This record gives sequence, C-alpha cells and structure tokens, in this order.
Amino acid sequence: MSKEPIIEDVRAGKGREVKRRDVVRIKLSMQLSKGEWVLEDQITAFQIGARSVIAGLEKGVLGMKQDGIRKITFGPHLGYRDKPVANIPANAKLICHVELLELFDENDPNGPVGIRRMIREERGKAS
Repeated sequence: MSKEPIIEDVRAGKGREVKRRDVVRIKLSMQLSKGEWVLEDQITAFQIGARSVIAGLEKGVLGMKQDGIRKITFGPHLGYRDKPVANIPANAKLICHVELLELFDENDPNGPVGIRRMIREERGKAS
C-alpha cells in the first residue's frame, strides 16, 4: 500500500480547493477493503491540519472542491494502525467515500467562533 492515500475523484466539484487550516463539513461513508460498510452517511466537520481525524481522511480531503465527491483508499498507517476502533479491526485498509458539503477559510467572515460551534454541534450529533 502506498505511503499516501489513493484518491479517485468521482465528481470534481467547483470553486477553490481545500487547503491547510480550512474547515470542512463533509458527508462520510467508510468501508473495509473487503467491502463491509463500517460507517454510512455521517456528517462531520473538522479543520485541516488540526489532526482531529485520521491522517488518510485529512490528506484525502486536501484539494477537494465544494460539492466534490472523492473515494480515498489508504492503509492502516494512515488510519487506526494496530488499534481496533468500534467495528474497525486492527490494521484495516479503509476506503472513505467523501462529499464536500461546505468549505470555510480560516479567515471566514463568520469567524472561528462560528466554525468551532459548527464542529461542536456536528460532534454532538455523532455521540
């Protein structure tokens, strides 16, 4: 498996590309390499570079555009490594299906407070 994620653009999207320090809101589905779905249609938000999500997902979202859809495949070194998490076994190769719903620049007029609130709300829904 490559050191970097394997990225396939399913739909290119429009507008500017996601860059470091942007905040993104995505719809995420995740499956194991054998095809078993471990997460479906979860809405989540995170800041690129904050290391709040697994590295393969963060690296795979870089360069996406608004409304874009991407398939991102990566090995355990960019995922959960040798730790089982929920229904994901240790050393799992993962395939993430990502739709970029919203993209915020760190200097967005709504300000970092609004963006942080959005992230907290999304995490609260997932709990």
